[in-house]
Amino acid sequence: MRTYLAAVVSLFLCSLVATSAYGRDFCKTLTSAMAPDANKQISLKPPTAPAVECKPVLTQAGVTAQHCAWGFEYRSNESAEFFETLFWAVSQCIGVGTKAEQDQSVSHPDFYDLRVFSTQEGEVGVSIKDKGALQQTYVFLRVQAAKQ
Repeated sequence: MRTYLAAVVSLFLCSLVATSAYGRDFCKTLTSAMAPDANKQISLKPPTAPAVECKPVLTQAGVTAQHCAWGFEYRSNESAEFFETLFWAVSQCIGVGTKAEQDQSVSHPDFYDLRVFSTQEGEVGVSIKDKGALQQTYVFLRVQAAKQ
């Protein structure tokens, strides 16, 4: 029940954030990271979390993607709540009609959840991963342009 309530509150806050000037700034930064020439480091400040410096990485497909990471206490409620909040914030930026696909096709010893939005402009992935050996849970955001 507590997790459900946190998800509802996060969804409500995300809806408010997406319509605010702050939300527009988040969406603008997110969509600009999908530009084909977005190969410089960006700073991203999502709802309910500190800003991070996202790093450009080269994918196996030869496309530059922005990779952002937030670390949390291992399996904390805060990490799960942030994952859901970030997912909903991204969905507000991408558009209500765009559905996220859930990918569970990896062999991973700890908990892993990846949700990917695909658009004509590119792809945005939001994931959460428990790293037992490190006693940390990470939430990741990956943004990349469509392959040209």
